[in-house]
Amino acid sequence: MTSIQVTITRKPGVITPPPPTIQLYQYGDDYQVLGDARACAAGGCPAVMVLRDAPDTEFDMHWQFFVYAINEGMSVNAIIAVMGNSKALFNNTGFGTSPGRANYISGNNLSGKPPRLDKLRTFALTAHAGGEVNSLAVALAAILETARATLTGRASFAMVRSSLVSLTAVNALEVKTFDGNNPPPMIPGRPRPQTLANVRLEDYLITPERNPELFMDCTNVAWKANPKRLGYGPFANGAKRSWLPDDRIHSFFPLVSKYRVVSPLKNWIKLPAGSAYPSPFRS
Repeated sequence: MTSIQVTITRKPGVITPPPPTIQLYQYGDDYQVLGDARACAAGGCPAVMVLRDAPDTEFDMHWQFFVYAINEGMSVNAIIAVMGNSKALFNNTGFGTSPGRANYISGNNLSGKPPRLDKLRTFALTAHAGGEVNSLAVALAAILETARATLTGRASFAMVRSSLVSLTAVNALEVKTFDGNNPPPMIPGRPRPQTLANVRLEDYLITPERNPELFMDCTNVAWKANPKRLGYGPFANGAKRSWLPDDRIHSFFPLVSKYRVVSPLKNWIKLPAGSAYPSPFRS
């Protein structure tokens, strides 16, 4: 019997659509989620959105090395800055705090505590995966918000009815994340790096190219003129990626949590099945 081997090569610069089993949800912009543009957009600022308002994963040596790996092409200082104390994701819990946090990329302060996510955040217009569920916590929050609006005369009958229906209806997205209780997974048989010199992106099982839904593409938001609108663009000092269909720079960060992450479904846009992964940038 003749054996035939077929090799399929993906055209460079085109993102392969996710498998049909992966349903993508794109997080909303400032207007959808916050109700208006955030105040700092006037001068430009990180477009972060809170998914879980509580302390979360520690970025020990393994997670720091992973951030280094997924951002190959960026300078070491730029990669470290993504985990900085005031960059967006580690407010008062990242590099730059006093006493210094353990930095396994630079080799400094290794006796200190590692950086820790002070909250779990993503960025506006980033797409993730998950399943739709009913959450009592989300329903109660909606009822409380409606009650506040009722007291100020802002609530409508539709708002009240919607908040009550949310008690039993699907109202939340259980977001798929990395497991922050464990280090990032490696390809079976590949050694976990113990020094920065041994970090190789190809040794990791999950990467931004293969599983973009498990990563954030770090973005800033700022007011644009003529016409006045909100624009979303990349963090400075990122790197271009040959496998992406644009010529923009990108800085990646894993969506990782030690806990179950449930987010109000109203903050998300459910994308058609089989959709290509959307750009987080909007001019």
